[in-house]
This record gives sequence, structure tokens and C-alpha cells, in this order.
Amino acid sequence: MWIVTIGLQTFVLPDKRPIELPEDVIGLMFVLYGLLAVSVLMGTLVSTMINNKYYMKFFSIIAIVGLATLLTTKSMFG
Repeated sequence: MWIVTIGLQTFVLPDKRPIELPEDVIGLMFVLYGLLAVSVLMGTLVSTMINNKYYMKFFSIIAIVGLATLLTTKSMFG
């Protein structure tokens, strides 16, 4: 949720168009995507080890949503 909020505030709905890309916001988004990827992988691994179908589906959906946001961002900003 934080990734989407930062992306919308910075790139889609800014008060005025930035002349240069804000490097600190881009760095923060990379860190957040990295944490999301690590947590999804850890959750998938643990849910597979304890054989819990609900959490397997949950973390699979989170992974798909994360990849979809990356593809959407890539398609919007080249």
C-alpha cells in the first residue's frame, strides 16, 4: 500500500511536474519492493513447509499483485 501511495503522489498526482526524477523516492521504492519480495518469498517458503493451503494462496496472490504493479509501472514510465 505504501508503494502505491508513494508512486501516485510522486509520479501521477504531483502539484507541479518535476524537472528531474526524485532519486530519494526512487530509492525508497526500490527498498520497499525488495522488502516485499523478501517477505513474499519467506511467507511462501514457510507456508509450503507447514503445508497450509490458505497462506500458500495468500502469498501467491501478493506475489502476483507485486509483479503486476512492477509491470504497470514499467509500462507507464518506460
